[in-house]
Amino acid sequence: MGFGAMALLFSCFRPYFYLCFIQLCAIIGRKSGDEKMPNTTNNKYTAVPLMIENMTFRGGESWLTMLGIHELNGEIVYLYNGLQDVPFEDPKEKTIFPKIIVADSFSLDFTVHNQTYISCKAYQVFYSSHAGSFVQGGKLFLNTFKKAPIGKLDKEAFAKVFEIGGGGIREVGDSPEPEERITSDHRTHYFGDYALCMTSPFKLECKSVSTGEIVWSLRLTAYLYTEFELKDGILYFGTAGKGGRFYGVSMESGHEIFAYDTGGTTCWAWHKGYVRLIDRKGDLLFLNPKNGTMMKRLHFRGLKVALGKIYENCIYTTARDKTNKLYAMRVELDCG
Repeated sequence: MGFGAMALLFSCFRPYFYLCFIQLCAIIGRKSGDEKMPNTTNNKYTAVPLMIENMTFRGGESWLTMLGIHELNGEIVYLYNGLQDVPFEDPKEKTIFPKIIVADSFSLDFTVHNQTYISCKAYQVFYSSHAGSFVQGGKLFLNTFKKAPIGKLDKEAFAKVFEIGGGGIREVGDSPEPEERITSDHRTHYFGDYALCMTSPFKLECKSVSTGEIVWSLRLTAYLYTEFELKDGILYFGTAGKGGRFYGVSMESGHEIFAYDTGGTTCWAWHKGYVRLIDRKGDLLFLNPKNGTMMKRLHFRGLKVALGKIYENCIYTTARDKTNKLYAMRVELDCG
């Protein structure tokens, strides 16, 4: 075959040769363990707006605040609160905006939905961050002033206990003395001979309890927000603020095994050996705890989800849309 014939043949098959070359480069450049890419899905879910028909809230529905999600007698109860708006009037001192406490109950498959709420008129301030809901003796309770930052026991706080059940919400008494809450970045955490504490807003230090010597220190990219958890020699925790991440650190050496950039981790949980958390997009992630590799991502079409709770292989959680409207969500998990 002459040179001209070979050139003509090459020109005819050049697109094919180029495609093969690109695919070969992709194979050569692929790292070990990347053969199976993380599974990104629009998972099966149901989203129901949390609202009260014909009621307007001060600040709109975006100001509704979650107080808890609980399984109670075969139902999932979403507990939240807001301030009811009042008719337009000239600004007056001590205008009372009724405090609305709402409980939306769903069947486990979200096909049955019931709602109850109570309106409370009081001058005191309802601090949602200080409230706590819990199940006790087969009944659901809300303590509106269960915990408070140390040294900040506000006497003007709305402090009542409510029972939720039987198709209604009723006040059962005043809140007992609140628990003093000390955030994790203001405490010393002990793991055997190791003592962990934040010596500055972004510096984590580990000391030996027996010798008092510094074993290691680590510079963080944001504020410590979660508790520490030690498992199989790896210390897990989350930071939030600018540069928020989820960390896996060797307890023995302080070596940073991974620091997954979530945009801010204020809470996380375990699920079947994986770390379950939320990223800056509002997607639900499952990480390999040994190396921080993302194993699965669940995406929800414009909704940003919260971590929620898992019950019978479903995640019961809340979500916000682009207008910050609040939704109750049921997310089906596969068996993997």
